[in-house]
Amino acid sequence: MTPLPINFERHEGLLDRRLLSCTRIAVVGVGGAAGLVKDLARLGVGTLHLVDFDYVSNTNPATQSFGAHQHGEWKVEALADDLARINPEVRVVAHGRHVEALTAREWEMIARFDLILAMTDSPAAQLLLNRFALQTGIDTLFAAAYPGASATEITGTFSDSPAGCHLCLAWPRYEALAGGHRREKRIPSHVFQASFLNAQLGLLVISLLHHRAGSALGNPGLAERFLRSPLIVTRLDTERFPTEFGETARDQNLFACKQFGPQRPAFVHCPHCGARPPALTPGDQERDHNQGAL
Repeated sequence: MTPLPINFERHEGLLDRRLLSCTRIAVVGVGGAAGLVKDLARLGVGTLHLVDFDYVSNTNPATQSFGAHQHGEWKVEALADDLARINPEVRVVAHGRHVEALTAREWEMIARFDLILAMTDSPAAQLLLNRFALQTGIDTLFAAAYPGASATEITGTFSDSPAGCHLCLAWPRYEALAGGHRREKRIPSHVFQASFLNAQLGLLVISLLHHRAGSALGNPGLAERFLRSPLIVTRLDTERFPTEFGETARDQNLFACKQFGPQRPAFVHCPHCGARPPALTPGDQERDHNQGAL
């Protein structure tokens, strides 16, 4: 039985159908972001390029939008099959390998896209994508799920943001890694943390696309505000919360969301974008800022 095309009439007055159908998005890391990618297909996004080297394990259905029947499949291929069932009109390209292994021609193709979603948990891959975003001017969103389902984090790199880039904004994490901190391979999590983060990302994606197109639809004001200071941390646990971006008051409302500015890095100029951290003191200016590993 031939499936009927999706009826988007309920988007009327909220989203620009023509804009979304012409949109091209690259998603690097489709594990926790699988649910987000499926919802982008439900939005009617025209083209999705998926990049991920991993396959579906028997733990993934408990934390990601994959099924037990997909065990052993490459995540990009399993997700591509799901997308074809959700919206047969979406154009999907699956790259089953590390982002570092993309060919020059594939990078050139992505350079013409509208948005990159950097959803990988690899710091090296995130930094690679940050450099690419700065070189090409492509809007790029980065996401992180904090250990123990304690919080979510979204940062961005944009050519017109006064706040610097992802490296400036998330500097405490990279400083810790450069100092020898080792991340756990298996961090406790559950599917609702990923779903919560994906919903936040999806709303930002809608807003950014419409804002860039000059459309009054899609809540463009959300993107305008995010562009001024693209670091958002949402606390999900009332007791546990990492303090790398400052302590959030324990008596705040549930699901408190806080927007931060750049977190004064240990360099005078960001090695990626050249931005200066705010309110530098003479002592700060004298510090060695040779961060060659970044």
